Amino acid sequence: MVVIAIFEMPGMTAGQYDEVDAALAKADARKPVGRIQHVAASTEDGWLVVDLWESDEQMAPFAEVLAPILEQHGVQPSEPRIYQVHNMIE
Repeated sequence: MVVIAIFEMPGMTAGQYDEVDAALAKADARKPVGRIQHVAASTEDGWLVVDLWESDEQMAPFAEVLAPILEQHGVQPSEPRIYQVHNMIE
């Protein structure tokens, strides 16, 4: 079942996001299996990431790679809010 994962990361900067993105690319984890879409934006107090995944199970291995990379770049990993997708229109 397709899911939406919403990550809110207070205090994260655009520079940190770019560093994490580069580290994921270096780890060959920038385009994980099962992720359909990734959107990131700054907020008033940090950063917001919204990912669309084919399933919770496919997101789990990526989270294991992502968490230590976030920590290496001074970002506290947050638990995402997960929602099952009811409808998608492309």
